[in-house]
Amino acid sequence: MIAYEKRTGVVVSGVLLCLFAVGASPASAMYLPAMPPSSGNFGTAVSASASFQDGYHWDDLSTPEDEREIPTHYTMPSPMPGYTAGDALDWHWVWVGILGDYVIWDFGAPVFDVRVYPSQDHGPYTGPNSEFDEYTVYGSNDQITWTLATQLALYCDDITNVRTHDGVKDYTFGGARYRYVKIASAIDHDFELDAVEALSIVVEIDIKPGSYPNSINPGSKGVIPVAILSTEDFDASTVEPETVRFGPDAASAVQSALEDVDGDGDLDMILHFKTQDTGIKAGDTEATLTGETIGGIPLGGTDSVRTVPKGKK
Repeated sequence: MIAYEKRTGVVVSGVLLCLFAVGASPASAMYLPAMPPSSGNFGTAVSASASFQDGYHWDDLSTPEDEREIPTHYTMPSPMPGYTAGDALDWHWVWVGILGDYVIWDFGAPVFDVRVYPSQDHGPYTGPNSEFDEYTVYGSNDQITWTLATQLALYCDDITNVRTHDGVKDYTFGGARYRYVKIASAIDHDFELDAVEALSIVVEIDIKPGSYPNSINPGSKGVIPVAILSTEDFDASTVEPETVRFGPDAASAVQSALEDVDGDGDLDMILHFKTQDTGIKAGDTEATLTGETIGGIPLGGTDSVRTVPKGKK
Protein backbone atom coordinates (compact mmCIF):
# COMPACT_ATOMS: atom_id res chain seq x y z
CA MET A 1 0.00 0.00 0.00
CA ILE A 2 1.21 3.53 -0.78
CA ALA A 3 0.57 6.66 1.21
CA TYR A 4 -0.31 9.82 -0.69
CA GLU A 5 -0.56 13.43 0.32
CA LYS A 6 -4.04 14.75 -0.23
CA ARG A 7 -4.71 16.30 -3.66
CA THR A 8 -1.05 16.25 -4.71
CA GLY A 9 -0.20 12.59 -5.22
CA VAL A 10 3.15 13.06 -3.45
CA VAL A 11 4.27 10.08 -1.37
CA VAL A 12 4.51 10.91 2.32
CA SER A 13 5.32 8.98 5.47
CA GLY A 14 3.66 8.60 8.83
CA VAL A 15 0.05 8.24 7.66
CA LEU A 16 -1.26 5.20 5.82
CA LEU A 17 -4.30 5.73 3.64
CA CYS A 18 -5.99 2.83 1.94
CA LEU A 19 -8.28 1.74 -0.85
CA PHE A 20 -8.87 -2.02 -0.74
CA ALA A 21 -10.57 -3.61 -3.73
CA VAL A 22 -11.81 -7.16 -3.38
CA GLY A 23 -9.91 -9.53 -5.65
CA ALA A 24 -7.22 -6.99 -6.48
CA SER A 25 -3.97 -5.84 -4.96
CA PRO A 26 -4.27 -2.33 -3.44
CA ALA A 27 -1.77 -0.69 -5.80
CA SER A 28 -2.71 2.82 -4.75
CA ALA A 29 -4.33 4.68 -1.91
CA MET A 30 -7.14 7.20 -1.68
CA TYR A 31 -8.18 9.91 0.72
CA LEU A 32 -11.88 9.85 1.31
CA PRO A 33 -12.60 12.97 -0.82
CA ALA A 34 -11.08 11.10 -3.79
CA MET A 35 -13.63 8.29 -3.75
CA PRO A 36 -15.14 7.58 -7.18
CA PRO A 37 -18.33 9.57 -7.74
CA SER A 38 -21.68 7.94 -7.10
CA SER A 39 -25.32 8.66 -7.79
CA GLY A 40 -26.43 10.95 -4.96
CA ASN A 41 -29.45 8.67 -4.56
CA PHE A 42 -29.71 7.92 -0.83
CA GLY A 43 -31.99 5.24 0.54
CA THR A 44 -34.72 6.03 3.08
CA ALA A 45 -34.49 4.08 6.33
CA VAL A 46 -37.96 2.57 6.75
CA SER A 47 -37.73 -0.07 9.49
CA ALA A 48 -35.44 -1.58 12.08
CA SER A 49 -35.27 -4.29 14.72
CA ALA A 50 -36.29 -3.68 18.32
CA SER A 51 -32.89 -2.50 19.57
CA PHE A 52 -32.80 0.45 17.14
CA GLN A 53 -31.38 3.72 18.43
CA ASP A 54 -30.00 6.85 16.82
CA GLY A 55 -27.68 9.70 17.66
CA TYR A 56 -25.93 12.83 16.46
CA HIS A 57 -22.35 14.04 16.41
CA TRP A 58 -20.15 16.30 14.34
CA ASP A 59 -16.49 17.24 14.11
CA ASP A 60 -15.08 20.48 15.42
CA LEU A 61 -15.04 22.53 12.22
CA SER A 62 -12.33 24.84 13.57
CA THR A 63 -9.89 21.91 13.42
CA PRO A 64 -8.14 21.27 10.07
CA GLU A 65 -9.92 18.50 8.18
CA ASP A 66 -6.99 16.07 8.28
CA GLU A 67 -6.32 16.58 12.00
CA ARG A 68 -9.75 16.16 13.51
CA GLU A 69 -9.85 14.03 16.60
CA ILE A 70 -12.76 12.88 18.73
CA PRO A 71 -15.81 15.03 17.96
CA THR A 72 -16.57 17.73 20.50
CA HIS A 73 -20.30 17.22 20.09
CA TYR A 74 -22.15 13.96 20.68
CA THR A 75 -25.69 13.18 21.73
CA MET A 76 -28.24 10.35 21.85
CA PRO A 77 -30.92 10.15 20.70
CA SER A 78 -30.91 12.14 17.48
CA PRO A 79 -33.59 14.80 17.18
CA MET A 80 -34.51 13.37 13.76
CA PRO A 81 -37.97 11.72 13.65
CA GLY A 82 -38.50 8.01 13.06
CA TYR A 83 -35.63 6.33 11.25
CA THR A 84 -34.62 9.43 9.29
CA ALA A 85 -31.24 9.76 11.04
CA GLY A 86 -30.02 7.23 8.45
CA ASP A 87 -31.20 9.06 5.33
CA ALA A 88 -28.46 11.61 4.50
CA LEU A 89 -24.88 12.68 5.15
CA ASP A 90 -25.81 14.92 8.03
CA TRP A 91 -23.96 13.50 11.11
CA HIS A 92 -27.18 11.86 12.31
CA TRP A 93 -26.70 8.09 12.57
CA VAL A 94 -28.63 4.89 13.20
CA TRP A 95 -27.52 2.10 15.51
CA VAL A 96 -28.70 -1.29 16.79
CA GLY A 97 -27.84 -2.78 20.15
CA ILE A 98 -28.00 -6.57 19.64
CA LEU A 99 -25.90 -8.85 17.44
CA GLY A 100 -27.88 -9.65 14.28
CA ASP A 101 -30.25 -6.71 14.60
CA TYR A 102 -30.67 -4.51 11.55
CA VAL A 103 -31.93 -1.40 9.76
CA ILE A 104 -33.67 -1.52 6.34
CA TRP A 105 -33.41 1.17 3.64
CA ASP A 106 -35.83 1.62 0.72
CA PHE A 107 -34.51 3.08 -2.56
CA GLY A 108 -37.94 3.26 -4.19
CA ALA A 109 -36.69 1.23 -7.19
CA PRO A 110 -34.11 -1.56 -7.59
CA VAL A 111 -30.44 -0.50 -7.54
CA PHE A 112 -27.29 -2.39 -8.53
CA ASP A 113 -24.65 -1.53 -5.93
CA VAL A 114 -24.49 0.57 -2.76
CA ARG A 115 -22.06 2.69 -0.75
CA VAL A 116 -22.32 2.54 3.06
CA TYR A 117 -21.23 5.57 5.09
CA PRO A 118 -20.30 4.94 8.72
CA SER A 119 -20.93 7.87 10.98
CA GLN A 120 -17.54 7.48 12.60
CA ASP A 121 -14.73 4.99 12.98
CA HIS A 122 -11.86 4.71 15.42
CA GLY A 123 -10.24 1.32 14.81
CA PRO A 124 -9.02 -1.34 15.10
CA TYR A 125 -8.60 -1.42 11.33
CA THR A 126 -7.40 -5.00 10.85
CA GLY A 127 -7.64 -8.36 12.58
CA PRO A 128 -10.47 -9.84 14.65
CA ASN A 129 -13.33 -7.48 15.47
CA SER A 130 -12.11 -4.83 13.03
CA GLU A 131 -14.31 -1.76 13.01
CA PHE A 132 -14.62 -2.25 9.26
CA ASP A 133 -16.26 -5.67 9.69
CA GLU A 134 -19.03 -4.71 12.07
CA TYR A 135 -21.92 -5.31 9.71
CA THR A 136 -23.18 -7.27 6.71
CA VAL A 137 -25.22 -5.94 3.79
CA TYR A 138 -28.16 -7.66 2.07
CA GLY A 139 -30.54 -6.84 -0.79
CA SER A 140 -34.18 -7.81 -1.38
CA ASN A 141 -37.16 -6.91 -3.53
CA ASP A 142 -39.79 -8.26 -1.13
CA GLN A 143 -38.16 -7.92 2.35
CA ILE A 144 -38.59 -11.69 2.72
CA THR A 145 -35.74 -13.23 0.72
CA TRP A 146 -32.40 -11.49 1.30
CA THR A 147 -29.24 -11.82 -0.81
CA LEU A 148 -25.82 -11.19 0.73
CA ALA A 149 -23.83 -8.41 -0.96
CA THR A 150 -20.09 -8.62 -1.69
CA GLN A 151 -17.71 -5.88 -0.60
CA LEU A 152 -16.06 -4.09 -3.52
CA ALA A 153 -13.85 -1.49 -1.87
CA LEU A 154 -12.99 0.18 1.41
CA TYR A 155 -11.95 3.83 1.65
CA CYS A 156 -10.14 4.75 4.84
CA ASP A 157 -7.18 6.27 6.57
CA ASP A 158 -5.27 4.52 9.35
CA ILE A 159 -5.37 7.28 11.92
CA THR A 160 -6.80 6.12 15.24
CA ASN A 161 -9.43 8.78 15.81
CA VAL A 162 -13.15 9.24 15.39
CA ARG A 163 -13.25 10.59 11.87
CA THR A 164 -16.57 11.19 10.19
CA HIS A 165 -17.19 8.69 7.35
CA ASP A 166 -13.84 6.96 7.75
CA GLY A 167 -14.24 3.40 6.48
CA VAL A 168 -16.74 3.99 3.68
CA LYS A 169 -17.41 0.71 1.86
CA ASP A 170 -18.86 -0.16 -1.54
CA TYR A 171 -20.93 -3.32 -2.06
CA THR A 172 -22.21 -5.15 -5.13
CA PHE A 173 -25.12 -7.52 -5.68
CA GLY A 174 -23.29 -9.18 -8.58
CA GLY A 175 -25.37 -7.64 -11.35
CA ALA A 176 -28.72 -8.18 -9.60
CA ARG A 177 -30.84 -5.22 -8.55
CA TYR A 178 -32.68 -4.81 -5.26
CA ARG A 179 -35.02 -2.15 -3.94
CA TYR A 180 -34.40 -2.80 -0.23
CA VAL A 181 -31.05 -2.89 1.54
CA LYS A 182 -30.70 -4.43 5.01
CA ILE A 183 -27.62 -3.85 7.14
CA ALA A 184 -27.24 -6.15 10.14
CA SER A 185 -24.67 -6.12 12.94
CA ALA A 186 -22.10 -8.86 12.39
CA ILE A 187 -19.39 -9.07 15.07
CA ASP A 188 -20.84 -6.82 17.76
CA HIS A 189 -23.60 -4.28 18.09
CA ASP A 190 -21.55 -1.12 17.77
CA PHE A 191 -21.94 0.12 14.20
CA GLU A 192 -23.15 3.65 13.59
CA LEU A 193 -24.29 4.36 10.01
CA ASP A 194 -24.99 7.79 8.58
CA ALA A 195 -26.45 6.86 5.19
CA VAL A 196 -26.62 4.31 2.36
CA GLU A 197 -26.26 5.50 -1.24
CA ALA A 198 -26.83 3.82 -4.61
CA LEU A 199 -23.51 3.68 -6.45
CA SER A 200 -25.10 3.62 -9.90
CA ILE A 201 -27.88 5.57 -11.55
CA VAL A 202 -30.56 3.15 -12.73
CA VAL A 203 -31.52 4.24 -16.24
CA GLU A 204 -34.39 3.17 -18.46
CA ILE A 205 -33.21 1.32 -21.57
CA ASP A 206 -35.10 0.00 -24.58
CA ILE A 207 -33.57 -2.90 -26.49
CA LYS A 208 -34.61 -2.82 -30.18
CA PRO A 209 -36.81 0.30 -29.80
CA GLY A 210 -40.19 -0.03 -31.48
CA SER A 211 -40.36 -3.81 -31.23
CA TYR A 212 -41.72 -6.21 -28.62
CA PRO A 213 -40.79 -8.80 -27.67
CA ASN A 214 -37.15 -7.89 -28.15
CA SER A 215 -36.20 -10.88 -30.29
CA ILE A 216 -32.48 -11.57 -30.74
CA ASN A 217 -30.77 -14.29 -32.75
CA PRO A 218 -27.50 -14.90 -30.85
CA GLY A 219 -25.85 -16.16 -34.05
CA SER A 220 -26.67 -13.06 -36.07
CA LYS A 221 -23.83 -11.12 -37.64
CA GLY A 222 -25.85 -7.92 -37.37
CA VAL A 223 -26.19 -5.32 -34.64
CA ILE A 224 -28.58 -4.74 -31.73
CA PRO A 225 -29.88 -1.18 -31.20
CA VAL A 226 -30.26 -0.15 -27.56
CA ALA A 227 -31.67 3.19 -26.42
CA ILE A 228 -30.90 4.96 -23.16
CA LEU A 229 -34.03 7.01 -22.54
CA SER A 230 -34.16 10.50 -21.08
CA THR A 231 -36.67 10.84 -18.26
CA GLU A 232 -37.78 13.53 -15.85
CA ASP A 233 -34.87 12.56 -13.60
CA PHE A 234 -32.17 11.68 -16.14
CA ASP A 235 -30.71 13.31 -19.26
CA ALA A 236 -29.37 10.66 -21.64
CA SER A 237 -27.13 13.25 -23.34
CA THR A 238 -24.95 13.18 -20.22
CA VAL A 239 -23.86 9.60 -20.96
CA GLU A 240 -20.28 9.11 -22.17
CA PRO A 241 -20.78 6.68 -25.11
CA GLU A 242 -17.24 5.29 -24.94
CA THR A 243 -17.92 3.91 -21.46
CA VAL A 244 -21.12 2.04 -22.35
CA ARG A 245 -21.06 -1.76 -22.35
CA PHE A 246 -23.88 -4.17 -23.19
CA GLY A 247 -24.62 -7.83 -22.59
CA PRO A 248 -22.84 -10.59 -20.65
CA ASP A 249 -19.58 -10.01 -22.56
CA ALA A 250 -19.69 -6.21 -22.12
CA ALA A 251 -19.70 -5.28 -25.80
CA SER A 252 -18.67 -1.75 -26.78
CA ALA A 253 -20.91 0.29 -29.05
CA VAL A 254 -19.95 0.50 -32.70
CA GLN A 255 -22.15 3.55 -33.21
CA SER A 256 -24.01 6.07 -31.06
CA ALA A 257 -26.22 9.10 -31.64
CA LEU A 258 -28.69 11.39 -29.89
CA GLU A 259 -32.26 11.32 -31.15
CA ASP A 260 -35.82 11.28 -29.84
CA VAL A 261 -36.32 7.53 -29.77
CA ASP A 262 -39.62 7.38 -27.86
CA GLY A 263 -41.28 10.47 -29.34
CA ASP A 264 -41.62 12.39 -26.09
CA GLY A 265 -39.78 15.48 -27.29
CA ASP A 266 -36.43 15.01 -25.57
CA LEU A 267 -33.16 13.51 -26.80
CA ASP A 268 -32.35 9.91 -26.01
CA MET A 269 -29.11 8.07 -26.77
CA ILE A 270 -29.22 5.23 -29.29
CA LEU A 271 -26.29 2.82 -29.46
CA HIS A 272 -25.60 -0.18 -31.70
CA PHE A 273 -23.72 -3.31 -30.59
CA LYS A 274 -22.50 -6.24 -32.67
CA THR A 275 -24.74 -9.14 -31.68
CA GLN A 276 -21.94 -11.67 -31.43
CA ASP A 277 -19.89 -9.32 -29.21
CA THR A 278 -22.63 -9.10 -26.58
CA GLY A 279 -22.44 -12.69 -25.32
CA ILE A 280 -26.23 -13.06 -25.36
CA LYS A 281 -26.96 -16.76 -25.68
CA ALA A 282 -29.97 -18.97 -26.31
CA GLY A 283 -32.37 -18.91 -23.36
CA ASP A 284 -31.39 -15.51 -22.00
CA THR A 285 -34.40 -13.46 -20.91
CA GLU A 286 -32.80 -10.10 -20.17
CA ALA A 287 -29.71 -8.06 -20.95
CA THR A 288 -28.01 -5.29 -19.02
CA LEU A 289 -26.30 -2.10 -20.14
CA THR A 290 -23.71 -0.29 -18.00
CA GLY A 291 -21.68 2.88 -18.43
CA GLU A 292 -20.83 6.24 -16.94
CA THR A 293 -21.97 9.80 -17.25
CA ILE A 294 -19.59 12.46 -18.53
CA GLY A 295 -18.95 13.24 -14.86
CA GLY A 296 -17.91 9.66 -14.13
CA ILE A 297 -21.04 8.51 -12.26
CA PRO A 298 -21.81 4.82 -12.96
CA LEU A 299 -25.14 3.91 -14.53
CA GLY A 300 -26.96 0.76 -15.54
CA GLY A 301 -30.24 -0.52 -16.91
CA THR A 302 -31.87 -3.81 -17.90
CA ASP A 303 -34.50 -4.81 -20.47
CA SER A 304 -36.07 -8.10 -21.52
CA VAL A 305 -34.94 -10.15 -24.52
CA ARG A 306 -36.24 -13.23 -26.32
CA THR A 307 -33.70 -15.37 -28.12
CA VAL A 308 -34.82 -16.95 -31.37
CA PRO A 309 -33.31 -19.12 -34.12
CA LYS A 310 -32.00 -17.47 -37.26
CA GLY A 311 -34.75 -16.18 -39.54
CA LYS A 312 -37.39 -15.77 -36.83
CA LYS A 313 -38.57 -12.44 -35.41
